[in-house]
Order: sequence, then C-alpha cells, then structure tokens
Amino acid sequence: METNFIFKETFDSVFSNAALHWMKPWGKVISCVEKSLKLAGNFVPKFGGKGNIKTIITPIQEVFEDNGYPWHPELNPWYFPSIGDYTN
Repeated sequence: METNFIFKETFDSVFSNAALHWMKPWGKVISCVEKSLKLAGNFVPKFGGKGNIKTIITPIQEVFEDNGYPWHPELNPWYFPSIGDYTN
C-alpha cells in the first residue's frame, strides 16, 4: 500500500472511498493528501469509524486467547479512527 505519494499538480478536492482504514501509517497518507491540495482545498474521506468492526474483532480476539495465543492489537490490519483522531 502506497503511503508516500506526490503529484505534479495540486487539486481542488481529494476524495477517498473506503480506503483509509487500510492504510498504516495513516499520518503519512494524510500528509501527502494535504500537500496535494490547493490552498483551501477539500479532503473528503469516506471510511469506517471507531468501533466499526468491533463485532468482528472481538470474536477473533477471543478465539486467539481461548486457544492460548496472545492477541496483538498492533497486528490488526485495520485503522478505524475516532472523530477526534482526524479532526486536526
């Protein structure tokens, strides 16, 4: 997954649909998007938010732990931020 990109042009708007929660580290992606925008440009991300897949992750974690495997949240391939995580 490319998290470091540069365009020759700048854009009025950048739209992302169901992609950001797959991109780690997300801060690098947001920085590249910011550099790609014209002054006062718009970034319109569409992605799941905090707790979005809790009903999936919780049972996976339980299966790991029930079978003697430690759960390592940092290996989770998804990033579902809270509103506050992206507000700044």
